[in-house]
Amino acid sequence: MISIVRYNYIVQGLVQGVGFRYHVKLEAAKLNLSGFVRNLDNGNVSIEVQGDPSVIERFRFAIENDIPHAHITHIYELELQVIPQDHTFQIKY
Repeated sequence: MISIVRYNYIVQGLVQGVGFRYHVKLEAAKLNLSGFVRNLDNGNVSIEVQGDPSVIERFRFAIENDIPHAHITHIYELELQVIPQDHTFQIKY
């Protein structure tokens, strides 16, 4: 049986105005994860991501290391309740 988890990441650094949300969405789609990404008013980005824990680890590594022009200084992580009906990943505005 595959376990499913959901996390919220608050990403700090140079993550707005550099295509960060677009690349996060691409990575999530490639890994078949659900959730969303959105800019916050304070310059950070919030990501909620749901899926298999090992796949989410690969996702987190990719967003920390493989997004051009972004410079992440810190990621806060919080485990959330799984949302069973969430099956897509989107950019929220």
